[in-house]
Formats: sequence, structure tokens, C-alpha cells
Amino acid sequence: MFLDFIYSDDPMEMELYLRNGGLSTLETYVGYEHFQYGPTKENLHAAKQFITENEKEHVEFLSNLPYYYETENHLFIHAGFDPSLSDWKQTPDYDKIWIRHEFLGFDHNYDFTVVHGHSPTQYIRGNNDNSVFFGNKKIGIDGACAYGGRLNCLVISEDSYTTTYINHGEG
Repeated sequence: MFLDFIYSDDPMEMELYLRNGGLSTLETYVGYEHFQYGPTKENLHAAKQFITENEKEHVEFLSNLPYYYETENHLFIHAGFDPSLSDWKQTPDYDKIWIRHEFLGFDHNYDFTVVHGHSPTQYIRGNNDNSVFFGNKKIGIDGACAYGGRLNCLVISEDSYTTTYINHGEG
């Protein structure tokens, strides 16, 4: 969504980005005082211009990231994949970013564990617990930080997982 905000002038893309916590990200680039009176068309445009002029390497890096990353035992993917497909790699790129119910509601038969975000773990659990979620060959790490939750960290060792976090607004 960040890149859609940067590269598009579509007001719908901008609104979607802001509704999904984008303002917090923009503030880290341009400073909190930039939006002290709230987001406006003018200050959003100025933020976009500042980022494209001063953070070219970062924008380029993000533009070139793959939709997923595989290791022998793990698949790292933003939202998940379509479990109804015979080959998960056939999942459309859009779904790799946005899928939710279809992925969360079904187990998969692959030999790897999926590490994913996108769906806050409190949503997966159905309660207010934002800690890392360990499910059946799925690990959810989205602690809803953009919505006042926490930023989870998962450390993967050869034979174990360690978690830590920082609450929204700390550090």
C-alpha cells in the first residue's frame, strides 16, 4: 500500500493506505509535526514528494521485494495463499497481500510452516491477545501495531522459536 500511495494519484489508494495505518508510516519519514493538524491533500502530497526525493533507495528496495520468501522449513508471506489451489504459488499476487478468511480458515498439507502477517493475531484468536499466534503449520505475527497494539518479533532458530515485542508508542 505504501508503494501504491507513492506511485499513484488515485484518491482511493490514498484513502485505503491511510485507513490501514499509513499515516504512522508517513510520520516516520517526514516527522509527526508534518501532520499535526491532520492529513490534508496538500501535506500528503508534500510527504510523497519528500519521500520520493529523499528516500529513493528505500523506495527502490521496497519496489523490488518479492511477494514471498522460502526457506527449507518456512514460507514468509504477507497475508497467505489460496489453499484451494493445487500449487500455492499459483495464488494471484493480490491474494498474497490481501487474502484472509480463505487462508486462515483452512489447514495446508505442505511441509513448511507459513509465517504471515496481515491478520492481527487477536482476530485469529477471537480475543484481545496480540501475541504471536502459533497454529497448525502457521505462525501469525501481526500484533496490530498500526491500530494501537504491538509490534511482534519472531526469532527462528534451528530448533525453536523465540518471541519478543514492543507496544505501540514505546521506544
